[in-house]
Amino acid sequence: MTRLIPFIILAIVLVVGYFVYRSYSANKALETRLEERFVKPYMALVSAGKEAEAYRRFTSEKFKRQYPLEVYLESYRRIRDEKGSVNYTGFQIEQQSKSLVDGSEVLQIGVRCTLKKNAKQYYLQMAFQLAEQPDSTYLIDNSFSRNPEGFNGPW
Repeated sequence: MTRLIPFIILAIVLVVGYFVYRSYSANKALETRLEERFVKPYMALVSAGKEAEAYRRFTSEKFKRQYPLEVYLESYRRIRDEKGSVNYTGFQIEQQSKSLVDGSEVLQIGVRCTLKKNAKQYYLQMAFQLAEQPDSTYLIDNSFSRNPEGFNGPW
């Protein structure tokens, strides 16, 4: 019996390793898909000063009810005027879950940005709650950013 213990431990390690690898691979695929289909196109519009188009294309009806276009545009105008244009530097998935109501995927991601004005550089991390749509795309359902200077969005 004691001879089997190393083989049992090895089998457990291999099974756990396999599931960790599968989870990592699935997460990497999701990150790639999100970056290509949501994060980069959204942030390209924001960086180009096309926030109204970003709002129209990448926010859900729930978000639009909560934050009218004027409020959304004012958030970007204020930060651009005070700190400079918003430039995307990266993102990560913070949390992933399923909706209890309809089973759709809900993601929370953090998007890192830099802002530069008058030779000063600032850093900002925006948090987005994304809701999966029936066509497997994602739209912003909520957003926020807590920072000491009061630039809290909506983004």
